[in-house]
Amino acid sequence: MKKLLVLVLFLTSTVFAFDFNTASKKALTQLKGIGAKKAEAIIQYRKKHKIKSIDDLKNIKGFNSKLIDKLKKQLQKKNRFKKQLKNKKKNMNKKMSSKKDSLKSKGKMF
Repeated sequence: MKKLLVLVLFLTSTVFAFDFNTASKKALTQLKGIGAKKAEAIIQYRKKHKIKSIDDLKNIKGFNSKLIDKLKKQLQKKNRFKKQLKNKKKNMNKKMSSKKDSLKSKGKMF
């Protein structure tokens, strides 16, 4: 049971890849559904409590299950987009590397 809980916490933190414990007020307010007041509430809450998962936000006034579900979806989309960009960059680097190797082998590059 304990292993399952640790696994769930790990997966939650890696899937959403947003650290509510260190995020600035500006970063928090960039999330849809979190304004200045809710960002400040998160900052005050984290002074006394560690936010282990996004579900811990339920302990803060103004955060309900509906808002937390919206935040989860939003963070999943952002994470998916970041992964896509990373993969595109990786593929471009591979292509550039193979073109360099091709030019070197043909003696066109010194």
